[in-house]
Amino acid sequence: MRFTRFYRPLRAAADGKTFERVCGLAVGDIMRRRPIIQGQGASPDASPKLRRDRAEHYDEVLARSKAGATNRMVTFAATIIYSASWVCIIAQTAFPGEGTSATQTAKRAADAYARAAFVLGLNPIHWEQVKEDADIIAEVVRTFDVAHAERIVETIEHVRAVMATQAPPPPDVDLPANPEDSEIDILPREEAARQVFIQLTRAMSAIVVNRLERLPADGGAAAARAAFGAFVPALERCDPAALARLNSHWDALSRISTTVASSRPAQIGGEDTKAYVEAIRKYFVDNFGPDYTISNDAPLAPIPKASPTSNPRARVLITLPPGSHIAKPIPRPRQILNSVERGALERDMTLSSLGAAAFNNPLMFGEPARALGITCNSCHDKSGNNPAFFIPGLSSRPGNMDVSNSFFAPHGNNAVFDPVDIPDLRGIRFAAPYGRNGRFASLRDFVRNVIVNEFNGEEPDPVLLDAMIVYMNEFDFLRNPALDRDGTLNHRAHEAALRGEKIFNRVFPTMSGRSCASCHIPSANFLDHQRHDIGTVQGYAEYSRDRALDTPTLLGAAFTAPYFHDGSQPTLRAVVEWFNQEYKLGLSEAELADLTSYVSTVGNGVHPYMPGDTFVAEDMEDQYSFLSAFEFLAEKGKWKEITSLCRAVGMETRRQAGNAAYPPARPILNQLADLADEAARDAAEGRHAPAREKIVQWRQTHQREQGKFW
Repeated sequence: MRFTRFYRPLRAAADGKTFERVCGLAVGDIMRRRPIIQGQGASPDASPKLRRDRAEHYDEVLARSKAGATNRMVTFAATIIYSASWVCIIAQTAFPGEGTSATQTAKRAADAYARAAFVLGLNPIHWEQVKEDADIIAEVVRTFDVAHAERIVETIEHVRAVMATQAPPPPDVDLPANPEDSEIDILPREEAARQVFIQLTRAMSAIVVNRLERLPADGGAAAARAAFGAFVPALERCDPAALARLNSHWDALSRISTTVASSRPAQIGGEDTKAYVEAIRKYFVDNFGPDYTISNDAPLAPIPKASPTSNPRARVLITLPPGSHIAKPIPRPRQILNSVERGALERDMTLSSLGAAAFNNPLMFGEPARALGITCNSCHDKSGNNPAFFIPGLSSRPGNMDVSNSFFAPHGNNAVFDPVDIPDLRGIRFAAPYGRNGRFASLRDFVRNVIVNEFNGEEPDPVLLDAMIVYMNEFDFLRNPALDRDGTLNHRAHEAALRGEKIFNRVFPTMSGRSCASCHIPSANFLDHQRHDIGTVQGYAEYSRDRALDTPTLLGAAFTAPYFHDGSQPTLRAVVEWFNQEYKLGLSEAELADLTSYVSTVGNGVHPYMPGDTFVAEDMEDQYSFLSAFEFLAEKGKWKEITSLCRAVGMETRRQAGNAAYPPARPILNQLADLADEAARDAAEGRHAPAREKIVQWRQTHQREQGKFW
């Protein structure tokens, strides 16, 4: 939508009155007169009645202007802000071709399909995520086939309703339930997923065919090809020959569309175009058309059924769905290792360096985490947390994940969607017991469980496990000059925080005669090493005793949002308000502000983040330190662990070559990656002396060229 015709009068307005009148007339005119095109992606809110209501609202603004209302500019600005989001919805959804792109719409549907297919393969299935993605696909289908769109919606609603059905509770808590009375024919999860996947695959195929039939309009071949992208990962593995043919057809259509766009003689509508379109259309109708189905035991991937070149037994590569974010956080947490702060060099701390290497090594985990490059450091970068970490179907919000899921470790799946907040690991040696519900008394047991039962890794070598614990026990809290040794605030704290400290230590009758400090003991790093049911966990049943959580420290909390075990509270102020409401503390607005100031001050620290957004030099120094463990492992005869270490260093060094801002550094980093890869091969094949030589060359090259690593 273009507002240019209203812009010049606004610039020419001499006073607020003229400004208000011009804007009121302009926006009111848009709301009242602009037609809403139903059935073409229009928002359900963009109804004629709603447009009339909005137009009347702007008329009211104009009337106030004529009446000489005071502070007219502010009044109108507030009105515009209030309605801005609605105007954007109208502009983006109600007027196809004006502010929207058919190609972007098709790409969005393809992403939704990939995301839904991923989530449908999980146990449990996050049905809210599936519905959200199915709605995106249905809205695109609705623009050309309303009945088909309704079938998608009906299938989702039916499956969600059936899957939500629960067996009735026992009639008496003192008596066992009669199985015959409580049995309900609930749709099996696999069958529910199969039904929805079939509908969505048929829908995506219909989108491809529809966009082809509408050439050259609606983005030309680009829109159809964007929808086709939903099928590419499966075709690459299951029908590469057909994919090559289809891609050649797409390339030809793209060239023709480009010719049309440049106003040169075109063949749109010619025999060549019809042949390309028909070949693609036939492939999709034959393989993914209205009769498409899959067997009960088939993978949830669009595997072609009618193609003579298809291999239905081929394994589709496991990838994360669109919308996933597993990259390291920016800004990057600043790591504080106790021995380093005391003057040691990491490369001289052999066992700690080996533990750091394992902490950063995806080969410690099994598939699929290994192939995806996920490490301990992915979630706990430099001992901090990763508030942007998100995987659809496994995360309910950024910064959390269901670690007991079927995707990363099927054998460790508890079949319950229960994502937990990714914790900051600073000061972890002080924070026993471990796990959000404190189920592990020792850090060693906790780390082993993460490797083996959460991320499907092999049983770790005891030396590696020892090294990881040594490394993690080096993690220290941020320094906080406002805190004295006993955890009390000193003169450096703000007056509001000092007032909040008194509230923190106040005994509340509604908290069973306890204070905040009863659990977050200031003199004990704001911990009590106990588990408490504070009311944030929904138990399996009324009166169940499965709701207690480990008390987290408040040190560093200013930098570890979101909060609570599931990341449901976005800010420390939200946490304070939750306790005030849940426990009826009766705190005033001023007291809430003071208590928030106190918790924020306790959770503060010196230099929590590293400056900058690229860390090639720092990360390559880490790789040098990791390899300092080579001689120790060789002395122990741990050549399998040496192989893994060198492979991981090679992978990370090659990744750093792509990150280097200084071009001359890239070939050097690739050379280092090659040396690490060669050392790994030598170690794996028993050529120990050549492996040692490669490590020596790696170190010498690093020392000579490290000034270029930026």
